[in-house]
Amino acid sequence: MITYAPAKINLTLDVFNTRSDGFHEILTVFQTISLFDVIEWEVNDSGKFDIQCQLYEINGHYNILWKAVKEYFKFANMPEKGFTAVVNKNIPIKSGLGGGSSDAAAIIMALADMFKIYPPMEFFSALGADVPFFTMRGTVLGKGKGEELTPLKPAENVFAVIVQGNSRISTEKAYEIIDKLPEKKTINTQELINAIYADDFYALSRNCGNVFEQVAAEMSIWEIDAIKATLSLNGASNAVMSGSGSAVYGLFNDENKARRCAEECRKDYQFAQLTKFI
Repeated sequence: MITYAPAKINLTLDVFNTRSDGFHEILTVFQTISLFDVIEWEVNDSGKFDIQCQLYEINGHYNILWKAVKEYFKFANMPEKGFTAVVNKNIPIKSGLGGGSSDAAAIIMALADMFKIYPPMEFFSALGADVPFFTMRGTVLGKGKGEELTPLKPAENVFAVIVQGNSRISTEKAYEIIDKLPEKKTINTQELINAIYADDFYALSRNCGNVFEQVAAEMSIWEIDAIKATLSLNGASNAVMSGSGSAVYGLFNDENKARRCAEECRKDYQFAQLTKFI
């Protein structure tokens, strides 16, 4: 079997108080993009697990994909099942693009279709804050820790150039720092949603924002600002960091301009990819 797991960006991302379960309350607009991990997998009766990837960092039982499949077989009362997978990672790791969460959601949905045993949303939420979104995909408003999801009108005909440099940001560290910020940047999620429903690309672009960019500044990760400047200089209507970082996306409503921007960014950064909202 072959399963495709898309990346996401956060068009807006705001963070509020810590909840009783230890997670933070967030408000975000998720958006899937045309950048995919490709997972070739099969289920067998051996009881053995083997997950291979060209990036050694995600092999073995520390991988969320490993945990997700184990938990699904337990939920479905099939603990004797085995699972093998080869993951072609196209979504950069530690990027804020949700690659691991998407891999987990995609495989669980595929297994659920195979065995006709469908877990509740709480199952996906227990795997990770972004995992529930990847069961829906598209343009989605997320609240709570990310599991309270409301589908929105699709944001159409928008292109995003995704760029990642050498910097990496620990999600755990990012949340530690955000709790200590004396004042946070204002993120206007409602204005973004209004722009989506009005089919106003420029208002959509203008109202994208991410409070974690302040964290990058506090950590003196100036590469984020450099990538944003490069995207803007090459025609992006706005450039914003995704998730807790460290990937940055630039928005376009012209595919040719976006393609030229990606080509320029590849000269300076290790990852630059043209994608489209899906």
